[in-house]
Amino acid sequence: MPELYADKPPANSLSAFRFDSLYFASPWLKEAAEHAGFQVSHAEVIYPGIATQNFVGEVKPPGAPVEKLLVVSALTKRSGVITAVKAIQQLRRANVKASLGIYGKGDSSYVAELRSLIALQQLPVEFLNVSNLLRDLPVLYRRHDALLYTSEEAEPFSLTVLEAMAAGLPVIGTALGGTRELLRHGENALTFTPGAAGELAAAIQEMQISPALRTQMADTAQTEVLSNYNETAVTDRIERLLDSSVQNWQQV
Repeated sequence: MPELYADKPPANSLSAFRFDSLYFASPWLKEAAEHAGFQVSHAEVIYPGIATQNFVGEVKPPGAPVEKLLVVSALTKRSGVITAVKAIQQLRRANVKASLGIYGKGDSSYVAELRSLIALQQLPVEFLNVSNLLRDLPVLYRRHDALLYTSEEAEPFSLTVLEAMAAGLPVIGTALGGTRELLRHGENALTFTPGAAGELAAAIQEMQISPALRTQMADTAQTEVLSNYNETAVTDRIERLLDSSVQNWQQV
């Protein structure tokens, strides 16, 4: 339904229909549907879940360094990955020890732009590969000290952030779209303005010099993900919604 995200949905479109029972993956998606004219104020919100048992790892103690940073993202203009690279550049100028691993595929011209900047500035940034995504991605998270979520466009919800939190990684991210309901600055993550490399660099330094805060945020985030975003909990919520829908239909 392409008109869902149009500023002015066409007349006699799907927005004229009422869906008696439905749910959205985030409040942001629900708000977008309402803005488009759909009658969905009654809809529930059920966040996506992940196979937390595949990702869970130990939160690193306060004494552990925060030097190996990770980005897992599609490599496109709106991914903001170049912001992470520029943050590493700023940290290097300030003699702050930090490196960046990038995993993802995408637009070849954007990847070329990233590689050119990295090579020109001789930055400690490498592109990572995995042979088996299901097996190797959890290992990739555990080999790093923090996840950077740099998206510059609103997305329904970021499973990458959930995976990293389950693995015990502290997260620094942009609070856009569905992710704005997940990231709470200073409580379970640090946030920064999309595209603001200086803010991101400062947030990385804050994690390095505030180990107690970093550990507390990672602990809080992991507990929330394991409790609320595991596949079993999400499936239970969906089943309850479906059961309720069936009962309502039978009463009609």
